[in-house]
Amino acid sequence: MVQPVSGGWQRAATMSTPRDNFTATVLQNGKVLLAGGQVPDPIGLQAGTMEVDMFDPSTMTVTAGYMSSWRTGHTATLLPSGKVLVAGGSVYPGGTSLASAELYDPATNLWTSVASMPSPRSHAAAVLLTDGRVLVVGGSSNGSNPPGAEIYDPPSDTWSSVVGIPGDTRPYTPTATRLPDGKVLIVGGSDNPQEAIADQADIFDPVTGSISVSRFRPVGGGRIGATATLLGDGTVIIVGGQGPLGDGNTTDIYDPSAEACTAVNCSAFSAGPRTNDAHCDHTATLLTSGLLLVVGGQCGASSPTTSSELYDPGAKKWSPASQPSDPRALAAAGLLQDGRVLVAGGVLTGGQSFVSSIEIYTPA
Repeated sequence: MVQPVSGGWQRAATMSTPRDNFTATVLQNGKVLLAGGQVPDPIGLQAGTMEVDMFDPSTMTVTAGYMSSWRTGHTATLLPSGKVLVAGGSVYPGGTSLASAELYDPATNLWTSVASMPSPRSHAAAVLLTDGRVLVVGGSSNGSNPPGAEIYDPPSDTWSSVVGIPGDTRPYTPTATRLPDGKVLIVGGSDNPQEAIADQADIFDPVTGSISVSRFRPVGGGRIGATATLLGDGTVIIVGGQGPLGDGNTTDIYDPSAEACTAVNCSAFSAGPRTNDAHCDHTATLLTSGLLLVVGGQCGASSPTTSSELYDPGAKKWSPASQPSDPRALAAAGLLQDGRVLVAGGVLTGGQSFVSSIEIYTPA
């Protein structure tokens, strides 16, 4: 067992291939599945990959393997069975969007193709519903927005379509957060390829099977490259991203209980405290202590950063955290079973230099 470093970062093994736009899924056995992503190809371009790495936190080592398909910008969802559903993505940036899906079984270390989505989707958002189904929403479908959303039912291996979102196709790179009552908050993203940033919030109700527009909009406006995290008190904090009103430092706090408010001046969204540094395409991980760890990112023409910050929901305050060794944007992160945080991969300046390192944060 590798001894952790309290309150700081520790380097682990590198991934088999440097990459960004991949997924990190913490399995029930404690290992982390790092799947697909965008990688440099031999002639200096970029492409999706079918490579996967299995990271073992107990030994800080990586074992390489392969999915059934090349994918970047896909989703990965841990199912109650312990299997992982990987859906959609594209073969390479700007290439054909994928409707195909596959399951990874940790017990057998095998990948199996399952039913395809009705619509191809890359850079969508996915969330596990309370009944074990998976909601996939938004994304790009070969340069346009796919309609509505889709739900995967693992026992029957079937997909069903969700009623389209009124007045909005729910765009490329949205966030989807399951609320305490089982509903899903959908915010952020851009109307690819027109790049009109969505400033409305939508609510998926698993009981009715439909999506409706919230009466309230984020104070910080629409944004891309943000994160949305459910906090311990049942509220959701939306951090960073950029848009007409966002500069990478803005935050919004969403209170689901306010959706039922009928007063003239009520709102489900309120402005949260600004972060110390700008964060876009960063990672956000809720620690077991209830603090939120935000790492890295890249806003606009700036270079990826090593900036790490901790948000205390009780004090409503951001504080600097110790910084990792490598700057990174479009990385992947996951909360390990022992309370540490894995941050892996990403991209460096100009989107041409990819990161292969894995670093582990141990809370103080």
